[in-house]
Amino acid sequence: MNLRTLARYLVLVITSANYGTHSVWAGDRIEHSRSRHASRFSSAAFTSYVGTAAQESIDVDRSKPWREILHLCPLDGSPIRPLVADIELRHAFDTQGTPDVTADGSKVVYDAWPGKAGFVLEESQIILTNISGTGAHVISDGCMPSFSPDGTMITFSRPAKNGKMDGAEGNSIWVMNVDGTGRRMILDQGAWGSRWSPDGKSLAFRRGVDASGNRVTGNCLRIYDFETGETENVFTPEESPFQDLHFQFDWSKASRQIAFTGFLKGTGQPLLALIDVDLGIESMQSVENIDDPDWVCTNGSIDWHPGGDHLLVLNPVGNLNKPFGIALNAQATNIELATIIPPEVAIGDACYTPGGKSIIAVFTSR
Repeated sequence: MNLRTLARYLVLVITSANYGTHSVWAGDRIEHSRSRHASRFSSAAFTSYVGTAAQESIDVDRSKPWREILHLCPLDGSPIRPLVADIELRHAFDTQGTPDVTADGSKVVYDAWPGKAGFVLEESQIILTNISGTGAHVISDGCMPSFSPDGTMITFSRPAKNGKMDGAEGNSIWVMNVDGTGRRMILDQGAWGSRWSPDGKSLAFRRGVDASGNRVTGNCLRIYDFETGETENVFTPEESPFQDLHFQFDWSKASRQIAFTGFLKGTGQPLLALIDVDLGIESMQSVENIDDPDWVCTNGSIDWHPGGDHLLVLNPVGNLNKPFGIALNAQATNIELATIIPPEVAIGDACYTPGGKSIIAVFTSR
């Protein structure tokens, strides 16, 4: 679901331009240590956006401020284009967000609804398209879709009103075949925001109920195990240092780590963190910028680069959000991606394509 519509949170993303410091949660404090892992990613892959050809094909209409259209943005400066070629469908569901791409890079799934009427969660639809822009069509109602690693299935969330028609109690999490068939409920009673793990064994999510039927608050991450059908907390609400977590988070493409944002108890201070879901709270790390501790990212969109050395976040340039690659280790450097985006355009809900050569992001005039 699009971040500007659902949340107005500030997200403090803290990292170093030349070397990172990782901070480990120690129960009542954060302990700092420098990270010096080998880099697998180079900023030399990026070139600046130049010329006017890309601007000619973008779909941004200042007379329709609700319009938020996904675009495919090559990082080599090639022309930018709307993700979906079908103009009629694109404009029928013209508030779009939370894109996800199959591991082979062939298909994209996202959620969208008619923006003119305002935000109505129950109207959100899940749309599947070829990354070429062809074949776009609605496959289900729902929000925040996420592909299985082999691209054959999708997990997604359904608001209470929609899920009730199929037996769900409250907000719920579902899976379905990639064509929209075979839909089945995994969790209900408030469970929300599932993301499929890269090994295919788990779903990460928030809220819902525990084994005793007690409500679980939104300040902890939870895991659903497909083999056992059971759920467990990555960390409990009581040991969580956060009063709440942002609804978007992302798995590392090659490990059991998740990047997420939360708001610390007591102060409400926003923090970007990494955690190994199998090791729990002791493995939680914050990423700090020792050179610029005051730098703040004002949008919670997060996507892990396929190489593992960067997170794609959004950074304000003037009064518009632009993409920014945050380095996670000593050898990598921050990547300035704002130059690939036309200067009059703000973006949201950005993600990398699997090879890291393009990003898919919402374009809007505001």
